[in-house]
Amino acid sequence: MMETGNAEMEGGFFEGKQVGKWQYYFSSGELSYIAHFEKGMRSGDWIYYFIDGSTFKSGSYKNDLKTSKWITNYENGKTLMSGEYINGLEHGQWINYWENGTVKNSTYFKSGELNGEWKSFSPEHTLLIDGEYKTGLKTGEWRSYNGSGKLLLLENFKVIKSKKNASEIIVIGRDQPISVLHGKFEAYSEVDFTLKATGVYKKGEKNGTFIDYYPGGVIPTIVAQYKNGSLNGLFQQFTRQGAIRHQIQYKDGLKDGSFLIFNSSGKVIVRKEFLNGIEVKI
Repeated sequence: MMETGNAEMEGGFFEGKQVGKWQYYFSSGELSYIAHFEKGMRSGDWIYYFIDGSTFKSGSYKNDLKTSKWITNYENGKTLMSGEYINGLEHGQWINYWENGTVKNSTYFKSGELNGEWKSFSPEHTLLIDGEYKTGLKTGEWRSYNGSGKLLLLENFKVIKSKKNASEIIVIGRDQPISVLHGKFEAYSEVDFTLKATGVYKKGEKNGTFIDYYPGGVIPTIVAQYKNGSLNGLFQQFTRQGAIRHQIQYKDGLKDGSFLIFNSSGKVIVRKEFLNGIEVKI
């Protein structure tokens, strides 16, 4: 048995290694946590305490790695978080709770990586986020809601090999997978919950028609064409009444073609021409 002069910890050694039960204390003298060791490695039950003596966190170790179920509590005694470890890595379902006891986040792990369904809730148990992870990366359709359950954002994700960090790829000898937007995208107003923006992503870049809407979700404010993330095709802006305000042609992100400004009657009042981003004389 070993005990320090100010009782910061106490426990036993065998052949110079920690063994059996150890107790650690706050500087004020209250028990901080109880630990168990086997041949110097963490093994068995570990319990951590708040300074008032209630349980803060508890779980087990085996061969110096976290194992089995671990639980973390709020100071009021209700569960903050719970989940399982296998060989020191999170595995299976993990749940975070609000202080009132309702579920805050529910997710799944596989060998320490997020893998499976993810759901987030408000304290009133209204669904806020719904999506899925695969090997730690977002995949498939994700939806975000407000506290009343109204849809605010719809996104789709795909896991691809990163084209960036080339020097890092050379060092590790393989491409790094990343999660990017891919597929249908919709954003909704937080005021009236009507459609605010819509479009399609392909491997993280805008492709095709993207539309931004005025409040109400019917009349567009901007309609633009994209290709591989760059403006490509007709770009139009409209008035609140739906009349065309101006339009311009783009090619590979550069102005290329006619730039037109219209009056309230729909008549062209300004006309310019561009070629590869440079204005040319008509």
